[in-house]
Amino acid sequence: MVSILCTSRSGSTNLSLYLKKVLDLGLITSPFINNKGEIGSLKKNNLYKLMIHRLPSGYDDLYKFGKDVISLSDIVILYDRKDKLQQSESLTFRKLKYENDFSKYHIRETYDNIDEDMVNNCLLQYNKQTDVITKLSKDFNIPIFWYEEIYYEDGLQKLSDYLKIKINKKTREQFLSTNKKERIYNLKGELI
Repeated sequence: MVSILCTSRSGSTNLSLYLKKVLDLGLITSPFINNKGEIGSLKKNNLYKLMIHRLPSGYDDLYKFGKDVISLSDIVILYDRKDKLQQSESLTFRKLKYENDFSKYHIRETYDNIDEDMVNNCLLQYNKQTDVITKLSKDFNIPIFWYEEIYYEDGLQKLSDYLKIKINKKTREQFLSTNKKERIYNLKGELI
């Protein structure tokens, strides 16, 4: 069982789609929503995308959830985003525009109508989640892989080395190229 333990709005969907293809595993995304589902439902021979804040039944502690995922998994990928402001803006925009219709959270579009108070609240939550992922990384000696490094630096090579696999260039282009980003900027590079 391979688990991606991540924050939301971090590019984890595209990363999980890439890994599904290159690892040739079944993908199960976010099986625990609204504290439903049991951690014991996680099965071998699957790839799981598990957001650190979506806890299964019986959990109220992010760290304990992460620790238990690590103990159940053959391989754990800790995945996050460094730019917490853009991550927070992304969630705020999606929540305001689409509420909880997650099927629309991956539409490529410009962002407008971003509520500053909501961004600040999201920023607080994301920082807490990152603190938990950082603690799990230190306690279990698992590297953290970052959105910015996967898309713009050598992060995919580091992840491939960690997983002991080769980069699949065609699949990378399909899921992890920079044109797959959902936030569209204007021609001057400024946020719209």
